[in-house]
Amino acid sequence: MKTMAQGARTLFAPIAGWLRYLLERVVVLPAADLLPRRWALRVADVVGFVDLLVPSTTAIIALGEARASTGLRGWRRVGAAGRRLGGSRRDLVMMRRLRRGVEHPREWNIIEVNGDQVHELIAERRSFVVATGHFHHAAELAVGNGLYPWIANREVTSAMPPWRFSPRIMRERLQNHLFFGIAGAIEGGEDRQFFPPAGDPALVPAILEALALPDGCVRIFIDAIWTKAHAHRRPFAGMRERAFAFGAARIARLAQCPVILEVCIYQPDGSVRIEWGPCIEPPSIDDVAADVRVIDQLVDALEIAVGHYPEQYLHPIGRERRWNAAMNRWEPGALAESALADESLIAHRA
Repeated sequence: MKTMAQGARTLFAPIAGWLRYLLERVVVLPAADLLPRRWALRVADVVGFVDLLVPSTTAIIALGEARASTGLRGWRRVGAAGRRLGGSRRDLVMMRRLRRGVEHPREWNIIEVNGDQVHELIAERRSFVVATGHFHHAAELAVGNGLYPWIANREVTSAMPPWRFSPRIMRERLQNHLFFGIAGAIEGGEDRQFFPPAGDPALVPAILEALALPDGCVRIFIDAIWTKAHAHRRPFAGMRERAFAFGAARIARLAQCPVILEVCIYQPDGSVRIEWGPCIEPPSIDDVAADVRVIDQLVDALEIAVGHYPEQYLHPIGRERRWNAAMNRWEPGALAESALADESLIAHRA
């Protein structure tokens, strides 16, 4: 029975993938083009709940992550799972509106928390590394295209995936096309990337050259999916173990400049909240062992942000640990284990 259920999910997975892609192309993007922001975002939420109704592994995982990150049960957990699946569609709405020039980050109400740390670096004209995570991409534009225009386009991003007749690849290409094109649309120039994409041999030399100058800056996603053998493995959010690259810590050490964490979040009133910190000064240039300490400090702070804003985090959260809001930390416990047991039962009955 269990094998038959797994076979059915495997067979249905491509259909579910195409359904998600079509919903985004036929429903979410037209809503972003034709409706006021408030209503377009509501359409994105509805699509998230429709996604939750599709019998697929995605829905099962979303329910488990909602249980682990919020502790909610019953219909409240279903609501949290639907909002989490709607989160990427809300991001798609905002990127589409920015790409078409319907709104501009400089028009947003932007609130900085612990902003004095980055203000001091800028006043001293010190170069620095901005470490960030995969929260809503459109919100992150509040930094480079809203407050600090000279930081715009200085992200290290993955290259556009080659075209393939696959719903996952086509959805990724749609998101990347919008993200890469926004800066050009906002500033009235051509689309461009300041640094080569991740994996390009010219990337690290280009970053170090930029950071050697006054006012140099690079933004690095420290939670990028990393599968290489020398990765740093540690617990993260709801996962017992996840692999991380040392890139942000290593580059800050080699460039002898500080690295500061940045998290950008949409608030219910439509404003954008930018949380800065910790800001970590570089160790000595030959202290390779310090890379572990630095990346751990950054990831520790990042996973707390995931616990605070799970619905705006675009990467997997995991279901093996639970968020303890009272203690402000992730920890192993019966709650997450119970969530996994519930999902096994759902999968068995599917």
